[in-house]
Amino acid sequence: MPAEFPTDAILLSAADVCARLSIGVSCFYSMRRAGQFPLEAVRLGRRAVRWRADELRRWTDLGCPAIERWRLMNQRLAG
Repeated sequence: MPAEFPTDAILLSAADVCARLSIGVSCFYSMRRAGQFPLEAVRLGRRAVRWRADELRRWTDLGCPAIERWRLMNQRLAG
């Protein structure tokens, strides 16, 4: 049975991101270390790290592009 998570959440924990991507936590952190997960983390205090749900949805809707392509896409949108 899939993990339950709020669909209206603004910020997601690592576990929430993993559930939405259907990957394990160790895979997620390996992707981050290897530079394969392009989304910037939001720090809440010293320990809490979250990711923006809308940005994760946009990244997955675009086919999970590689980090360099993702940055180019975001630069075009900002410029």
